[in-house]
Amino acid sequence: MALTEYKIKVVDASNKPLLNFPMATRYVGGDKKNNKLTSDTEGILTFQSDDRAVEVFVLAPIDKNGQPDMTKFKEDSDNDNAYYQITTLNVLRDLPSTIKSPYFLSDYGIAKTKFIFYENEQDKKVYSLPLTVKVSYLVGEAKNSPQFIEVTREVKNGELNITSILHSRIQVHPFKPDNTPFKTPQGYTPRSTTPITLSVYFDIKSNNSTTEPDKPDLSVKVPEVGDIKCLTCSKSLKIDLDFIKKVAPKAKKDFQQALLLLPNYLKKYSSNTCRDLINILAQAQAETLEFTALRESLNYTKKTFKTPGNIYSISPTAMNAGFLRRGMGNYTKQQKLDYIWRHLADNDKAYGFHLYGNESYPNNDYRGRGLLHLTHFSGYKDCAEGTGLDIINNPKLLEKDYKVAIETGTWFWKNKNDGAILRLTASESVQINSDAITTSITKLVNGGNMKLAERKFAKKSIAKQFIEKYGVCK
Repeated sequence: MALTEYKIKVVDASNKPLLNFPMATRYVGGDKKNNKLTSDTEGILTFQSDDRAVEVFVLAPIDKNGQPDMTKFKEDSDNDNAYYQITTLNVLRDLPSTIKSPYFLSDYGIAKTKFIFYENEQDKKVYSLPLTVKVSYLVGEAKNSPQFIEVTREVKNGELNITSILHSRIQVHPFKPDNTPFKTPQGYTPRSTTPITLSVYFDIKSNNSTTEPDKPDLSVKVPEVGDIKCLTCSKSLKIDLDFIKKVAPKAKKDFQQALLLLPNYLKKYSSNTCRDLINILAQAQAETLEFTALRESLNYTKKTFKTPGNIYSISPTAMNAGFLRRGMGNYTKQQKLDYIWRHLADNDKAYGFHLYGNESYPNNDYRGRGLLHLTHFSGYKDCAEGTGLDIINNPKLLEKDYKVAIETGTWFWKNKNDGAILRLTASESVQINSDAITTSITKLVNGGNMKLAERKFAKKSIAKQFIEKYGVCK
């Protein structure tokens, strides 16, 4: 007799879906169970039947002695104490859309998982630079109150520790310093209360403590900073190299010297206040990987992203705009995916031109560059008109000339949304070392909230260093 496939959602005693959860099925009267996992997105149990009734079993939690908890159901006749029957389904009748386990997810106990991030699988070198990771998982110890949370963690030294509900799925999504994903989200479901360590491998090789290969290496002569005063408190904004080294310890020496010019450029664009100086440094620290990456990397590899759909999902709006701009707007979704896989994957230059190019300048792309990672042709064009810098013909000036990188950043700081950032800093009524306006500024600089925790930390840290050395802004 032909087999028919059936799908039923499975939830726990509090109606939370059992995702990627161990289940089992068996024909009534049979002697062998078929072990199964529910789906990891909706908790769907899929099984087949030749019209015979099917028994459904759920994994039993363990008791305090480490044995299957037998208080809900008696052990099954096959002496398999791991699974307990929760229902029998007559497939010849209307099946329920959902079946419920008598257990709460929190009945299964707590799992402790340590993720270690490596640069690549061959070298086994721990990724030691600061890393932003989005994590979603189930937490909670009370019988009826586990909570699903989705948080952004700042990871240092390559280690991320998660305490979650046993058998509940952990989703880990690491991001590069330029706010693009290292790889597609990685899912893992802990099956033991014994702490476990898992490895996550990227597809990179570091070079001098940075993953960005194209760095400026120029001798920049920095003139003496004149008497530039804060527009709010009239204090001198002259900063010294000792302060810059504390703010940007990983920056090249020439860049550290060039950053002494920041007050000059703030004054040029009427932004010379203590608050603007501190806030722009905090945002720049996050945008440039602590002042080491003035160019956004767009090398999305097939090895890392696995499918063209994963690459497409990174920036679907910009990707579709690229197809439209290049005369491929009538492509079907599949044609677009095929093109991405053949021409854009593993191809930083082609990807950059497709998303951030302009047909009048076929050898250029206008990806994120400079102190605040100026992005898109329209952004470069407006900045070029406002500064007089030839960055349309030579966009790489933002990554190869430190003074251009700094000036374009301060121009953006003043002019974004007709002065929206300056209005925020001017209206900041709390102490200068708070992070009250950091979220709003981040949305204007980044277009979202990427690395928000890092930006808030940078704001407070830089403000503390500034106040200790130069005093408060009154």
